[in-house]
Amino acid sequence: MFYTTLQRLPGGLTHQYMPLVPIQCTLTMREGRTHEVTIRGNDEGIFFIDGWLQFLHAKDIRTEYYLWFDRNSLTGFSVTVFDEDAIERPLRHRFTLEIKKTHIERARLVVE
Repeated sequence: MFYTTLQRLPGGLTHQYMPLVPIQCTLTMREGRTHEVTIRGNDEGIFFIDGWLQFLHAKDIRTEYYLWFDRNSLTGFSVTVFDEDAIERPLRHRFTLEIKKTHIERARLVVE
């Protein structure tokens, strides 16, 4: 599977980010997990570079997937992943419930 080591951002954002690059940004997934990436620029535009490949691997994002970015702030983006059928991919991580000791002590246990 081929991953690109950088991701070009839309040209409309170039004028906002070019004076600031390199700039550290946070990509937040729907389940709340975050990933740090760096935006860098050159004559061809601005790109997610440092941390981008790690983000793709950590989220198991394939080349046929679509990514939707909502910009929350200058350095914060919410990312939604859609599969090849343009259906939002389900959450990839399970959450655990923290059970406090007092809840266990107060639980009614049936003893036979």
